[in-house]
Amino acid sequence: MDRKWRTIILSCMAMCVLFSYTSEMLVSAQELKSSTNIKSEGSRKYTYAPEIKESQPQLAGVKSAFIIDALNGQVIYNFQEDEPVEIASLSKLLVVYLVYKSINEGKLTLDQEVAISDQAYALSQDYNIANVPLRQDLRYRIEDLIEATVLGSANGACLALAEALAGSQDACVQMMERQLQAWNVGSFQLYNATGLSVDYQLQDVGSNKNGKTNTMTARAVAAISYHLLKEYPEVLDYSKTSKKLFQEDTSDAFEMNNPNKMLKTADYNLSYSNLDGLMVTSSPEDNFSMVSTLENNKMRMIAIVLGVKEENDLYVQSRKLLDYAAHAYRLELAIKAGQEVKQIDGIPLTNADKEWAPLIYQDDLYLLVPLIDTAPHYQYQFQANQQILKGDRLVAPLEKGTEVGKMTIEVAGYPLPILESAEGNQTKVVLAEEVKKVNLFKRTWYSLKQAFNTNWQKLRKFFTNVFN
Repeated sequence: MDRKWRTIILSCMAMCVLFSYTSEMLVSAQELKSSTNIKSEGSRKYTYAPEIKESQPQLAGVKSAFIIDALNGQVIYNFQEDEPVEIASLSKLLVVYLVYKSINEGKLTLDQEVAISDQAYALSQDYNIANVPLRQDLRYRIEDLIEATVLGSANGACLALAEALAGSQDACVQMMERQLQAWNVGSFQLYNATGLSVDYQLQDVGSNKNGKTNTMTARAVAAISYHLLKEYPEVLDYSKTSKKLFQEDTSDAFEMNNPNKMLKTADYNLSYSNLDGLMVTSSPEDNFSMVSTLENNKMRMIAIVLGVKEENDLYVQSRKLLDYAAHAYRLELAIKAGQEVKQIDGIPLTNADKEWAPLIYQDDLYLLVPLIDTAPHYQYQFQANQQILKGDRLVAPLEKGTEVGKMTIEVAGYPLPILESAEGNQTKVVLAEEVKKVNLFKRTWYSLKQAFNTNWQKLRKFFTNVFN
């Protein structure tokens, strides 16, 4: 073949390749463009389908309330979730979360022993408030202080944790504030780690009724509880226990009593089946508040009730929320890890040993489904990873498991809102196998095939529209 004909053939091939890039693909660039997932401020309002709204319980004598699932952070009920409420000892849950986070980062260890400061010692000796006695001639394990804080709401132990975490209580409060801001929870006001009034005087329980105290919204408490249980579920080993001896088998053994009367292990007629946490508290102005959690049929729910005048009524209202969750929803597997992605037409490849990217879901995705929906259908929205896309294509070589985007999945007709900082109803879409780079001849051949397939599909569509 002489040089003239080779030039003509190569020019035609180049034109086909160019045309294939500019033609409309099965999956258009617009379909693949990643939609910006803008997280609104903490004051964002949640909405529900009319059938769901009608089924939600009516609470009485409650300042605010909230229910989420502990897996994805799906919200199934909210009431005045942005109303500031005194949260008292619920503040300690955030301290415990930050301690666990620091342990996870290698900055602290559960077995690490810490000294007790003058302030923490003096506070621990005040038996007018929840406490375990601490000594300054001993050092205490971080794990033991966590247990005392979660099980017995011990104020001295909480202060000791705050100081071990950040060096001082003030520095700990700053860490707490930064974490809440990162979770986008809306308004809050923190003064200390324990939740006591800023005017509290040792041995004077009445002074706790004076001065400012920590306030948060139900939305904020939900975020703390969600992240604590999602990331560090071992905290339930302490919150589920009704009674235990602090420093057991020592001369300093001291009985800790969990104030949560709804625990399945509690010796009260208020106990609730499978309830294993999380914390009960009271404050001078807003009275009783509670975070409760339990797991039934692999579905763990978190219920927040804030600002109830009477303790027994607190448990009544919390029970209403937990009953509602159990009787109105079930947990279903919407996506299975390793499942082939069939909900999008595909993503074309360039310079690769295949035409289309082989895609699978990386993880299982469970969703809450209303019991009234006996045969749920799902809606899918794909968000491409624009960092690895070139236009609407993926360019070889690419490793197996490369994340090419995320799929958001909702129950059709019954979408549920998601807590702002939660994992949500998304799962990663990844490459099922390695994509290898091929030589120029094969790349040209694949491009020609793609151009032919694309134009054939367009031609079929044209004649289908003409004759229909």
